[in-house]
Amino acid sequence: HELCLYVLSASQRTELIRATLATLHAFLSWIPLGYIFESPLLETLLKFFPLPSYRNLTLQCLTEVAALTFGDFYDMQYVKMYNIFMGQLQTILPPNTNIPDAYANGSNEEQAFIQNLALFFTSFYKCHIRVLESTQENISALLMGLEYLINISYVDDTEVFKVCLDYWNSLVLELFEAHHNPDNPAAVANMMGLQMPLLSGMVDGLGSQ
Repeated sequence: HELCLYVLSASQRTELIRATLATLHAFLSWIPLGYIFESPLLETLLKFFPLPSYRNLTLQCLTEVAALTFGDFYDMQYVKMYNIFMGQLQTILPPNTNIPDAYANGSNEEQAFIQNLALFFTSFYKCHIRVLESTQENISALLMGLEYLINISYVDDTEVFKVCLDYWNSLVLELFEAHHNPDNPAAVANMMGLQMPLLSGMVDGLGSQ
């Protein structure tokens, strides 16, 4: 992984960088979490995300990072990663984009980006959604990401829909269990108030199709 970081930091050759990102993606789940967050690796990956040549490979790497869970030690780093990512995403894919139309008319690379984006959001939210509910700024970024995911849910692609539906199912189950848990009413109220309007809107919209 040190060699991968060196190549990503020093090389200007597109194919070498792409090959390095693909290699890194294969090994990220094996790399100690401390190395990911205590080295320039994550910062380097985020630097490549806005660049079209590396976007999908970088997003796959970021999704691997998003799916890692080792307690709450790196929560703030995950928040920082998410907020930087969302800032970049708004430039790449503006929030008012009609994502189903963009997918239908997009190239293979653009369609793969939407697929990878669904995987990133669902992986991140399954593992780290709680850390985004801590401040109003983070909640705003979370709501924007959920809006993206709702729009991706309308894409006319079975595999993309399955990815989104799997997350919405897990969210509904979590809300149901939280609603029937009297031990932490404040957390339940926060969760219900934050996520139910979005979920309700999505269900209504899908039901009307």
